[in-house]
Amino acid sequence: MTYAHRCSKPSLKDTLGRILYQEQIIEIAMYVAGMTPSGADGFRRAMTRHLNRVEMSSLEGGLIQRLPGNGGATRRGDQLFAAVQGFAVYGFCRSHAAAVRAHVV
Repeated sequence: MTYAHRCSKPSLKDTLGRILYQEQIIEIAMYVAGMTPSGADGFRRAMTRHLNRVEMSSLEGGLIQRLPGNGGATRRGDQLFAAVQGFAVYGFCRSHAAAVRAHVV
């Protein structure tokens, strides 16, 4: 299994390296990019809204610049943001997934 950034492994190991839950976005923003909890939640909220290219580019720059040992956009940083950006299309709360699973079983 591969991870877009080595620091994202603890947040993504349960979902096989894929971002599925809003909580994972918050963890990546906090633990990988060093954002505060409120900053990470703001980042998560921004990712779940339909943003134009300028707004999305601003979020990308903010995340990539905060990566440990990263002085700018790198292949790993770009891959991580692509995974985060893909989340905006289908992501949801982990508790919603648990509720649906309990209802189906």
